[in-house]
Amino acid sequence: MVHKQITLSFPADILQAFKEPVSVLKKRFSLYLAIMMYREAELSLERAAKLAGLSIEDFLYELGKHNVSIFNYPAEQLKKELESI
Repeated sequence: MVHKQITLSFPADILQAFKEPVSVLKKRFSLYLAIMMYREAELSLERAAKLAGLSIEDFLYELGKHNVSIFNYPAEQLKKELESI
């Protein structure tokens, strides 16, 4: 799989407020982006889990922790997702 990289720039005081290493922030931001894109039906469950660097099961757990319904897209798409597991 080909990867492309994006770079985000934040003021130093904002990054210091997180009190976490940059490596942890990268993982959190990837998870939050995946959750948002899944919630908005821009990514399938499988692709969002991949973006977050998680298994589908772990991503489902994260969706629950963030109060995001797993049933936010058409039934046909859900059927395809379940068949691929």
